[in-house]
Amino acid sequence: MAKKKSRKGLIAAIAAVLVVLLVLLIGGVLLVAAARPTLSLSASTVRAGDTVVVNASHLPANQNGEIQLLSTVHTFPFHASPSGDVSVSIRVPLNIGAGDHTVRLCWNASCRASVTLHVIGPVAYATPSPGASPSPGATPGHSPTPSGGSSPSPIASPIPTPKPTPPPPTPNPYIVLVSVSATGSTTVVFHYFYAGSAAMSVCQNGTCHGAGSVSVAPGSSTTVTFKTPLGILPSTPLTTEYAYVTANSLRSNTVVVGA
Repeated sequence: MAKKKSRKGLIAAIAAVLVVLLVLLIGGVLLVAAARPTLSLSASTVRAGDTVVVNASHLPANQNGEIQLLSTVHTFPFHASPSGDVSVSIRVPLNIGAGDHTVRLCWNASCRASVTLHVIGPVAYATPSPGASPSPGATPGHSPTPSGGSSPSPIASPIPTPKPTPPPPTPNPYIVLVSVSATGSTTVVFHYFYAGSAAMSVCQNGTCHGAGSVSVAPGSSTTVTFKTPLGILPSTPLTTEYAYVTANSLRSNTVVVGA
């Protein structure tokens, strides 16, 4: 009887250990799945030139990185929130080409998630078809009667000049903040900005500090660097400071302020 009780106790102990191991294994799998970054788009199909919002979660807190749009690589920087979330608006280039393109979420020289974005061509403007003009002096449904046995000379109808197809509309301007150094310079990329100059401010903790006016060369992508104004606080080992910039009425994304 003692041997049977001992054997039953051993089997129960082994079963309890197996249950604990199974619970730990399931918990580990769930933790790994929860920690894996997720990536989504506000729309899976857009026209070239449109804006789409890229959303991601489960990133390391305050992680810096970039969103990549392929086939030809177009990059858009991001900074994750303290809770590990990212929400960045990107403008699909007009010349990207129709078809399926890949959007990737990358940091520390590695891309962690990707989704497919289907792009269709930009809005095309139809050229109006030129209508035929009636011959001057002719009455519809009535043929002129020849006189003196001779046929009247035909009168050529004027050929209308076709109107040229208007060019596609210029995308709305926007800016992307690349970096802010509290004691150095601030770098901003202007996209489709044709005003020639912009009044710049660097904003932090609800206060905007004027940085003066900068010249901006017209084009689809122009990088401008200017001196960071006084009053911007740098990040420290104990605190993380954020800032964004304004250019006229445009507002950029937010980045971590460097020293």
